[in-house]
Amino acid sequence: MSAAVRPTIILQSLSNAVATGVLQSSAPVGPRPLVRSSSLSSPSLTAPLPTVGGLTKALPSIQAVGQSAESQIGWCTDVFFLVDRQRTDKVSWDPAFADLASGSAAIEDPQLRQLADVAVGLVLELSEGNFTGPSAVSSAEARFHRACLETSGAIPHLIARNKKQAFRNFELAAEGGYAHAWFRIGRDYESVNDQIRAVDCYERGAQAGDEACIYRIAMCHMFGQLGVPAYPISAIPHLARAATLCSMRVPHAAYVLALLLLDENENGNVQPVREIARRHLERAAYFHYAPAQLKIGQCYEHAIAPFSHDPVLSVVYYTFASEQGVPEADVALSKWYLCGSGVAGGFGKDERLAVVFADKAARKGIPSGEFAMGYYAEVGIGMPKDIARAREWYQRASAKGYQQARDRLAALTQPAPQVLSGREHETQLTRQRTSAKQRSQAMAMPTVPPYAHAPALEASVPPPTTARPPYQVSRPHRAQVPPHNGRLQHAQGAPPNARPAHAQSPPPPLHMQQQAPRPVVRPANQAPVPLQPAPTNQEPAKVPKKGPTTFEEMGFQGAKAEKNECVVM
Repeated sequence: MSAAVRPTIILQSLSNAVATGVLQSSAPVGPRPLVRSSSLSSPSLTAPLPTVGGLTKALPSIQAVGQSAESQIGWCTDVFFLVDRQRTDKVSWDPAFADLASGSAAIEDPQLRQLADVAVGLVLELSEGNFTGPSAVSSAEARFHRACLETSGAIPHLIARNKKQAFRNFELAAEGGYAHAWFRIGRDYESVNDQIRAVDCYERGAQAGDEACIYRIAMCHMFGQLGVPAYPISAIPHLARAATLCSMRVPHAAYVLALLLLDENENGNVQPVREIARRHLERAAYFHYAPAQLKIGQCYEHAIAPFSHDPVLSVVYYTFASEQGVPEADVALSKWYLCGSGVAGGFGKDERLAVVFADKAARKGIPSGEFAMGYYAEVGIGMPKDIARAREWYQRASAKGYQQARDRLAALTQPAPQVLSGREHETQLTRQRTSAKQRSQAMAMPTVPPYAHAPALEASVPPPTTARPPYQVSRPHRAQVPPHNGRLQHAQGAPPNARPAHAQSPPPPLHMQQQAPRPVVRPANQAPVPLQPAPTNQEPAKVPKKGPTTFEEMGFQGAKAEKNECVVM
């Protein structure tokens, strides 16, 4: 299937899903994460994250005699969350794959280091416990964390790195009812090119409701990975289900589905579908997914339906993304503070902040940020006027192909340099937001009252564990996984300890040759939804063309900056 045809098929699939109610049933229900422009203190825009102080305060109750296993493993999970986040830079950190990092964590915060030692001790104790009922799933989750530590060697003075033992513990965790362990086993099989068993593990996890497994299966169908034929129509229901189960662990599905829905209605006005897209996009942003936060900032800036034009909320979401290290958000904030909101009750321009955010982006090598620094130096915005410094920044951006930087360099290198004056800057500075405001008024968006809680999932979907109340309340346990009859065997010639560390990003596209089928052990009374393997009877002389492996290659593009904005950058 050609790359040109696939976007059309995907959009047709989305239309069919809308017609049959698949997407409506997958849309999160309850109040949307919106606040009025005057309410910036609402905690509802992003999920609360654990803190060292909060975990330390809860420690005495966690260590108290008779404390439930659910509360203890919940506390440990939050400790490991902070450990994983501090051991990787925020740009590459991804909550879905943070537990795939390898090497010693080198925890710098002594208080967090102490908490991590306590958490490891609890995990070791819980993983060896003989529990029944909900506590049995907590014990399985503890064994999962133990396996993650054995894989990564993050805390080697307490748990030595042992990938073979880790694989065994992942299996025991999966058998014990902790569904996400199937995802890790599947990743191990992917690493040794055992596609059959990898898909089988993802099916098992999907049956048990693990959002990472469901999303992985959706991507297999979407891009033809792991021997699964590329058939986007089959991917949409899986993607919709994963988006409904959106969590801190896997916010990607809601974001991807929202982009597809917004793209589908780019030239139309199908409000219900756009509202579904909005809810999924906001949920992904609520769970701290930086690309979703950046996208919402763009939507509020340019009044991309169904979002209205709201400079304050645009800045709020850009700030969320900037705090996670997204340089494009830094550039957007620099523009906003250079020009101001231009609306009543908004914010005025702040040249100092404009320079701060432009410098932040420029130091990360973003050409638009480098151009902005050159422009500010040339005109004298937030700093003394310095033409030599402006040329240096322009040269950096020009070397990366930034056309505006090349134009300014050409103007400054003429026999009579054409330096921009402050008056010219003020003339050009008027932020042309007319079209965005007109679109916002034409949509006649209803006023949404502010709210105090995160958007609720459907009643049939368990609430996200990351947003649970602090430790006193037992966490809802995941669905039980059917007993695993028989052992999953490693691929021949490739033991699990040969597994390389995965990059901290969504599962990479895999185009591996189909292996000879191996028997896959499944419980006799329950079989996963079948995924058809790729045909093996193709003529060997024909080399299949490499298909698209990303949404960009398939023709889906994210929102681009519009021309109706501050003229610089």
